[in-house]
Amino acid sequence: MRSIFSTDRWGIYISIVLALAVACRQPSRLEQALVFAGNNRAELEKVLAHYYANAADSLKYRAACFLIENMPFHYSYSGKALDDFAVEVKRYAAGHEYVPGDHTRNLSVNSFADDFPTPASSGYGRTMDSHVITSTFLINNIEQSFKIWQEQPWGTDLSFEDFCEQILPYRVADEPLQEWRALYYDYFRPKVDSICGDTCDLLTAGRAVYRIIYDSRRWIFENSTTSRHLGAETLFHCRLGDCRLMSLYAVFAFRALGIPCGVDMILQNPDKQYKQHYWNYMKDNNGVTHRFELLQKEPGENNKMNRQTGKIYRSCYGIQAGSPPYKYKAKLPAPLNDLLMTDVTHEYHEKTTLTIAVSRKRRDNGLLFLGVFNNSRWIPVTCSKIKNGKAVFDYVEPGIVYQALSYIDGKPEEEGFPVLVQPDNNHLFIKPDTACLHTMTINRKYPLPGWYQAFRHRSVGGRFEVSVDSLFTRPVTIHTHTDSLSFDYYHIKIDYPEKIEHIRYYSAPDAHVNIAEIKFISDGKALKGKVIGFDNPSGFGSDCTREAAFDGNPLTYTDSSSPDGAWVGLTLNEPAQITEIEYLYRNDDNNIREDDVYELFYFTDAGKVSLGKRTGVKNGALIYENAPSGALFILHNETRGSEERPFMYENEEQIWW
Repeated sequence: MRSIFSTDRWGIYISIVLALAVACRQPSRLEQALVFAGNNRAELEKVLAHYYANAADSLKYRAACFLIENMPFHYSYSGKALDDFAVEVKRYAAGHEYVPGDHTRNLSVNSFADDFPTPASSGYGRTMDSHVITSTFLINNIEQSFKIWQEQPWGTDLSFEDFCEQILPYRVADEPLQEWRALYYDYFRPKVDSICGDTCDLLTAGRAVYRIIYDSRRWIFENSTTSRHLGAETLFHCRLGDCRLMSLYAVFAFRALGIPCGVDMILQNPDKQYKQHYWNYMKDNNGVTHRFELLQKEPGENNKMNRQTGKIYRSCYGIQAGSPPYKYKAKLPAPLNDLLMTDVTHEYHEKTTLTIAVSRKRRDNGLLFLGVFNNSRWIPVTCSKIKNGKAVFDYVEPGIVYQALSYIDGKPEEEGFPVLVQPDNNHLFIKPDTACLHTMTINRKYPLPGWYQAFRHRSVGGRFEVSVDSLFTRPVTIHTHTDSLSFDYYHIKIDYPEKIEHIRYYSAPDAHVNIAEIKFISDGKALKGKVIGFDNPSGFGSDCTREAAFDGNPLTYTDSSSPDGAWVGLTLNEPAQITEIEYLYRNDDNNIREDDVYELFYFTDAGKVSLGKRTGVKNGALIYENAPSGALFILHNETRGSEERPFMYENEEQIWW
């Protein structure tokens, strides 16, 4: 998932400054923006002249100035590949209508990403707003914004500054320039009126919009499809995409009704491999911020996050004095190099301060960065100026392991030991004790996934049956699974004297089958045959068919759209006596895998140190003698996979961070 923030806005800023360096005086930001517009300058000047001529429009003139001054930092992407992609999105969404009670999943066998991948960057170009936006477009946007601000019963308490950032902007991210306000207003306003009436405050109105979205056409959630360039008009009609596009859709709907709203995000998940996560915030009549996420959490519940965040940033239209590159007047490494974001962690977490001493080799008045781990390296999520040999970081979320980083010639270098931030400010710098060694037994390279506990029941009661006919009119049970879900292979001896031709796995109750691998064995030989069973896969992807149970891939799994009664099996090529069954339930393939090569590392103040390589065995573990105590480890699979997390080892268990 890529950021809604540009990775090169600092470069745009430098270009503007250099272009105006020949001026005899320091130009105003408005003048800089007009120069940057080049041949399109006349269109922007029309907007300014339109409002400057009438004293009654002084506030609208200020709004126009705000938009134009910050316009050089905004752009969209265009090209035939993107146009074709948007058409396919609409076609796909039109064929997958809302199903009551199912808000977040598509109905197709193949995922949207399988058939319609997001176009490669070579398929489109970037178009600066300043170079193409028209006076008509900008004036219409300003007029509609002021009209909705001044006429809504909930808009009277909103300051002009909040209005400029949270209602006025004509865009949210890098989506195409489109007229969207009337489209969303005409759809949502009558529905909100029917709920709220004429005396509705901001929070009540926001909750009403949320419920309308929740109860209306479904959202087709496609986390694997970035869909980063879908515009407001496309989203209105198709409502497909990831958390980023869900948050953009909410902004269009809320702002069209004069409800102050925006996007908050994290730059890197501190406990997962994927990068950003996006959600929304809105302001009530008292200026209080309320976090919400479409289809999950409505405005006003509370601001407590249901995930680790590290640091939280807000996407803005205007340049932010609190953005790291603006604050420190320096070009920073991605993803901290955006001028249009500001740190709002204080709105979500209590104050926790982390102070890090800096080695003497670093000169004072430089910057120290704080990073979180992304599966392979530390990603900077905040920075602080070094003063008197130390850097101080405020509002750092506890319960997360961070690493201080220096950037030397643009390359990150680890500064000191990783540190576990704790709520009481008694932070733990994780220093390996190489004088106290112990033996480690390692079973996984990644923590158990969140769905594991909820799905544990999906194995209990599943059974293997044989039959004289392929319809299993009189099935005979030869084995019933009684344990909760495990990610290990099960190998069962079967004592059934007769030769059979038809054998199946019958799903546990409320389990949707959820089996990844099945092998029927006769006297040590794996049996072959025709795959039989249900023909209504759930649609979680192209790998959920009945054939997935026999494809030899532990990551694909058979998944039925029906929770009960589904089954999968084989009609054998010739009758045989079953002596063994080997099977594996749906899993994440992060247990130790047979024949894969692993390497264990631990973190020091000078980088990672290897403890050697091991080869995995089925249902086995990796044994490492002479491992240092108190260290932070990471297990790398050289053969396959990408999910890896740091862990400590305590009381013979892996403690994940």
